[in-house]
Amino acid sequence: MTLNNFSIRKPNTVLIVEDEPLIALDIEQTLMNAGHICEIHTSNGDALRLLEHNTPASAILDIALKDGSSEQIARSLVCRNIPFLICSGSRSDDMADVFRHATWLPKPFEPSRLLDTVADVIAQRAIQGEMEQRA
Repeated sequence: MTLNNFSIRKPNTVLIVEDEPLIALDIEQTLMNAGHICEIHTSNGDALRLLEHNTPASAILDIALKDGSSEQIARSLVCRNIPFLICSGSRSDDMADVFRHATWLPKPFEPSRLLDTVADVIAQRAIQGEMEQRA
């Protein structure tokens, strides 16, 4: 529910944008076992609709989705200062500039590496927020 463009902040929630069901479920299960709440979306449109009214703690994006590049989602995350990581089999030198704001986790990956990377991304955002408050 939104009031006057109010975005509901969802602490500890990770937005997963992945169009391969088995990969999405594997990521979700790994994160849920570590205490995260997950929102899986398989398309640009679904993820962008979620972001209109919700603010996850972080996001995991695959670059190449069935309905195109997740570039617009990444731009929305950058504009809203939501940390995200790229989990993709694509080469990092082939990606749009907006993806360079993200931490890179190549597929395939070990579950422990996923958890460490998500924790790092969230911690970096917390440190950045503290620094901004002090400035």
